[in-house]
Amino acid sequence: MKGPFLAALVLFAITAAIVVYKVYALDYHMAMIDEEPGHYVRLVMTMTSKSPDSPINVHVTLPLEDERQTIRKEIYREEGFVHDIEWEDGNRIANFRGENLKGEQSITYSFRAQTSSMKFNLPEATIIPATSPSNLKRWLETEEYIESDDPAILAKSEELMKGDRRIKHAVTVFYDFVSSGVAYKPYKGKTSAVTALKLREASCNGKNRLLVALCRSQGIPARVAGGLVLSKKKREEAITKKTTHSWTEIYINGQWVPFCPTNGYFAEIPAHYLELYKGDRAFIIRTKNIDFDYRWKVSERRSSEEEVLYTNATNYFNILRLWATLEQASISLNLLVIILTIPIGATVVAFARNVIGLVPFGTFMPALIAVAFRDTGLAWGVILFTITILSCGLFWPLLEKAGILHVPRMAIILTLEVMIIVGIALVAINFGYKRAAAISLFPLAVLTLTTERFVISIIEEGWSPTLQRFAVSLLVATAAYLVMRWTFLENLIIAYPELLLSVIGVNLLLGSWTGLRLTEFIRFRSLYLRGPNEMSGQET
Repeated sequence: MKGPFLAALVLFAITAAIVVYKVYALDYHMAMIDEEPGHYVRLVMTMTSKSPDSPINVHVTLPLEDERQTIRKEIYREEGFVHDIEWEDGNRIANFRGENLKGEQSITYSFRAQTSSMKFNLPEATIIPATSPSNLKRWLETEEYIESDDPAILAKSEELMKGDRRIKHAVTVFYDFVSSGVAYKPYKGKTSAVTALKLREASCNGKNRLLVALCRSQGIPARVAGGLVLSKKKREEAITKKTTHSWTEIYINGQWVPFCPTNGYFAEIPAHYLELYKGDRAFIIRTKNIDFDYRWKVSERRSSEEEVLYTNATNYFNILRLWATLEQASISLNLLVIILTIPIGATVVAFARNVIGLVPFGTFMPALIAVAFRDTGLAWGVILFTITILSCGLFWPLLEKAGILHVPRMAIILTLEVMIIVGIALVAINFGYKRAAAISLFPLAVLTLTTERFVISIIEEGWSPTLQRFAVSLLVATAAYLVMRWTFLENLIIAYPELLLSVIGVNLLLGSWTGLRLTEFIRFRSLYLRGPNEMSGQET
């Protein structure tokens, strides 16, 4: 006992020394794997040139970074094209160029976005300034579809203001008029501000052009802004979009304040608005002589993996420096987490065996089952595991009676497991449980090995002991899963992989355990609580 105990203490001391050195000497800190929810956004553009000898040009406004939205991990897939990025009127534009392209071509642009909501308080008494800074004159001029100098626009703005020159009053009456006085109609094509005023109906673009024109007619800088409306609700599946949305930004007291008269946001922008462009422009401008189509795909996803990957990126002790290289071989962060937490799951199994006295199937089978549960989630994993094992266990004796040899028998069982998995997945998805789609990824090897142990146990020990061990296996696997999926522990082991040395130390102590196991104490508690004289039959 003394040797393993001292070895464990040495390992604990080494671990502590490394962690302390990294934290205090190297200013190393733990990065979080999943901090805030975000979205994975992908734009897919497909095109076919009508004249193969003519070049193809596609200009796309890219999402902007500011205090309310963060864009990370931008990826371009553009076989046959080259691109550069430029800035124009506050917009970030990717210019894709391709020459001598034949057949259908595609460009895919993807990124991770984290967005938040913002609300603004408007000053009560501030008067509309007589002049604006030179850098804002661009947003006071009349445009082809924003006719701020049109007599009808000017007359309407004067009518709404009623001589009150306070900027908050002007913006409020303009917003109320466009929001409730101009009906929303999903028109195709462009609707100008004057047309929206005359018809009293317009799409989101027309409504915002009218709001911008009313503001500009009174010397208030304003512009159209636009982007993508992300999902407001948590979704497990990706959604496909073909349309963008526009809103208005008005310059008030040194800042651009957002307004959306279409969806009822006054001096605020919600978290599910992703801004792509500023100004009255199309977010895609392309060569005319091509057949062109595009679509957005948006899925909700934890978007701060980069915080893990690049925190302490230059630190020699950061294991993620190695992962950044492995990423090129398609080794995901999730796989790295699994690899590093498997020893912890095995330690849970060792604790269950040596200290509690629970004996599951196999040595570390529950730890492998716990890894398998990562794909399906705990609930679906338990359901799948139970149905599959019991079904195959009932089918095994029939194959044995038929005289089928062991290896072909296992191949039949494996086939049966696949059929059961697919069947459960289809039924579950049909009833709206889309998480069950991950059941198809359940590690079949774990199921097959467990099924074999299950059947052998039935043959050697009977149904009752086998079902008890099966229940114990599920219990230990559940405990291992909960420990391995503990977010804090995942973050900790990623930041400080040297903690695995302490895992070895813990197992040295568990391997030296000589006391009664908990189940043995419960089983023999009547004898254990009796005095030594009683146990020997002597009278006191």
